[in-house]
Amino acid sequence: MRDDILDDGIHLPKASSFENAKEILRLKGDYAELHKKVRHGRNAIYWLIGLQALGFLIEGAQTNFEMIVVVIYAVVIGILIAAAVIAQKKPMIGFAIAIGLLVIMQILLFVGDPLSAIRGILVRIIIGYFLIVGMGAAGKYISTLRGLKSHGINVEGSELV
Repeated sequence: MRDDILDDGIHLPKASSFENAKEILRLKGDYAELHKKVRHGRNAIYWLIGLQALGFLIEGAQTNFEMIVVVIYAVVIGILIAAAVIAQKKPMIGFAIAIGLLVIMQILLFVGDPLSAIRGILVRIIIGYFLIVGMGAAGKYISTLRGLKSHGINVEGSELV
């Protein structure tokens, strides 16, 4: 039986009842919505990594790549890469690490260079928004994947459960 409401190519198993079929369709609808939010949260971490790498190149060139600048950026980029890797299997933890680091960086930037912090705040707010939305969706996303798996439907990301 093909799912005509959400045409994603996944065949539904024979439903034992109308309620069972209704539950599967509800779970698939939830999955479609939540998967997008979690994917955008992961992409926000990649954007943070890219912006930090760009900032490292610019600031490093201005300071002739002093050791302290290299070490600070290496630690920050390393933590963000770890958060991105963790977010693949445990999105809630990965997003929490990225949000925590983003908040700490913003506070330190306000203390160290308020003018620079104000200039880049819009980009950080946008990235923070996607991280928070992704973190909010991550818990329900995992439970939705578990629900689909319990009905015999394996979808992308089902290895998380």
